[in-house]
Amino acid sequence: MYKLLTFSMAVLFSTLLTGQQAPTGMCGTSAEDQLQIRDRMFKNREELGHIVQTRTGAIRYIPVNYHLVAKADRTGRLRIGNVFTNLCAINKIYEDQEIQFYIRNINFVNNDFLYDNPSSDLGRGWATSLANNNRNAVNIICASKANAAEPGVLAFYNPGGDYIVSGNAQVNGNGTTLAHEIGHFFSLAHTFFGWEATTYTCNTPTPTTVNLGGQVVNVEYADRNKRINGQLSCKISSDGFCDTPADYNLGFGWVGGNCAYVGCAKDPDNLPLDPEEKNIMSYFLNCLQFFSAEQKAAILRDYSSTARSYLRTVTYTPQADVNQAVKIIAPTDGDLTEGFNIVKLEWEAVPNATHYMVEMGEGSLTIKNTGFITRRTDTTLTNLVSNKRYVWRVFAYNANSFCHTQPNPVTFTTGRFPVSSDNPGADVARVNWYQAGNGQVVMEVNSPIESESHFEFFNLEGKSCSKFSRRLQVGSNAVEVDLGAAGTYVYRVTHSTGSITGKVFIQ
Repeated sequence: MYKLLTFSMAVLFSTLLTGQQAPTGMCGTSAEDQLQIRDRMFKNREELGHIVQTRTGAIRYIPVNYHLVAKADRTGRLRIGNVFTNLCAINKIYEDQEIQFYIRNINFVNNDFLYDNPSSDLGRGWATSLANNNRNAVNIICASKANAAEPGVLAFYNPGGDYIVSGNAQVNGNGTTLAHEIGHFFSLAHTFFGWEATTYTCNTPTPTTVNLGGQVVNVEYADRNKRINGQLSCKISSDGFCDTPADYNLGFGWVGGNCAYVGCAKDPDNLPLDPEEKNIMSYFLNCLQFFSAEQKAAILRDYSSTARSYLRTVTYTPQADVNQAVKIIAPTDGDLTEGFNIVKLEWEAVPNATHYMVEMGEGSLTIKNTGFITRRTDTTLTNLVSNKRYVWRVFAYNANSFCHTQPNPVTFTTGRFPVSSDNPGADVARVNWYQAGNGQVVMEVNSPIESESHFEFFNLEGKSCSKFSRRLQVGSNAVEVDLGAAGTYVYRVTHSTGSITGKVFIQ
């Protein structure tokens, strides 16, 4: 596939919103995909032109799935806390559009192909399958890198599979990287569209067209009133917006500290260019801050289109903010546990919290980091090392309240001897469940050991409705099941230490 931005030059990618410097790199959305994205915007404009961006005071809540990919051996996964930091930064960028993204699901995937190179044939196949099986939100797949063949690619949007891929390093406080890709998701092309594979030079007369992936793209003029065959040039050229000034990829490699272009670029009429350096869809990557009014209207049209109806299927009611930090019950800071093979982590419930992120590491959160999400206020671990210092923390949140400060970890040291247990397999009985909507249920299974487990679901007539296996990790595991319809179902979970049965109810 012909890829955009296959230049060897590195670009500084940072954000004024957080003040932190981000890695060098570029967007990897392909030429064919860019053309498809822009065509969708043109179609929406024709069919839904009456929809404009006006402030109503009503927030549009849009669901997001983050898929955190690890290798098959479960190593290399992005830390869960990065998801909250990243989505909080993205929401700051979109809040003036009365758009806020909420967490539909944080999914854990173990797949070498997807982790190593989601842009490969096998990686794309797995990514498409993952997105198709989670067609209920904006899907963001977080892997080791976005494109192993082009290490400079930070992230991209694939309109064919309708998913976003990001390298793990970009899922942090730099919200502009994924805000840019979400812009592609909602039908926005680059402000410099057409110039991704052509380098502007001041010593050569500016052409009226450029070639992109075998397609001819009209070059945009600086004059907003310029017409071609009776049509405004800015509405049919480049990105198709008249309030995003002409830009011939002038931000690529830009290192101007004051975010003010003072170069020599001129349009075909010899008028100087004055690009908008702060536009999210531009490539003045150390300047990005906002979308234009016409871009915001296009985002709203795409969100309101039939193709995006799955984002509007469930009317989301925002939950109250989580304003209280988690209080640890045990083990508290500096504790010595009784043993190491059975260590129970406990904390107090937090008002308005629906989920808790638990992170733990050996000596620090960056060493052998283990993270999981639970709805409980405790979990039991059984695979710890004797006489080892661990750090752990718990972060309380709900789907739309996750921007509060993540707590500092506390430490404990495991004992030297194992704890005896008359019923070592008892924890397999720890199963909770909750509805996820549209015939789906999420089961939370607390596993005392890492083991292959088998899940079976039956209706009340005894007919099998779903059957699959899942590798469970130690601690809490979220398993999403699509049972298709409302009703009462019997489940059986078979684990290496035993089995458990129960019922789930879907309204």
